[in-house]
Amino acid sequence: MFYCDNLQHPFQNDPGVSQRQRVIDDLLSDNVKIDGRSMADLLQYILQLSKHINYYDSNLEISDWRPLFRNSLPFLVASINNFDTKSIREKFKIYSADFLREPSVTGLQLQLSFVYHNTLGKINTWHLQMTGKGLHLETILQQMMGDKLRASVRQFLQIVNTAAVKYGVRKVNLLPVAANEAWQLTRVELG
Repeated sequence: MFYCDNLQHPFQNDPGVSQRQRVIDDLLSDNVKIDGRSMADLLQYILQLSKHINYYDSNLEISDWRPLFRNSLPFLVASINNFDTKSIREKFKIYSADFLREPSVTGLQLQLSFVYHNTLGKINTWHLQMTGKGLHLETILQQMMGDKLRASVRQFLQIVNTAAVKYGVRKVNLLPVAANEAWQLTRVELG
């Protein structure tokens, strides 16, 4: 038979959880981010904001602050860090689908310009900005350009040159790429 006199209350021997044990890690001061952005995000924001702030030189000529930040190493590294390959791929898929649905010279021009300005041009600019800074990242980027990307760049140049000759597409301005010796391109490849 079951006697209720000998029952113990379930909380009597349970130590429970103290307030210190209930603290959520996200609420600790080490983890709090005011707006959730990383340092690279904030540097990119400053760079974007700098084009809206006037800079007056000694002759009172008006320009903006972008050149100051564009040549700064932390801003360059933040730009590389924030490079969004996923959105580039998605946009290229959209442009490709539009071109395949209705092929045109304008669609081909759009694709070639998009690829150049969002991949090859960016990598080339990063390398030129990083040259001479003495960073290990410069060496890695140069090796990547020479070993892994050179064949793709040559193929892209062949496509650009063929599109210009066969379809009358305006050539993409490849002078910055041609001037960069890291690509090891010949005059024949540049067209």
